[in-house]
Amino acid sequence: MGWLKVLPFDGQILSSNSKEIY
Repeated sequence: MGWLKVLPFDGQILSSNSKEIY
């Protein structure tokens, strides 16, 4: 799931979802 680090703008938008993914 390192794509969030490559897409910082999506990282903030999916911050809530990323926590569930991680």
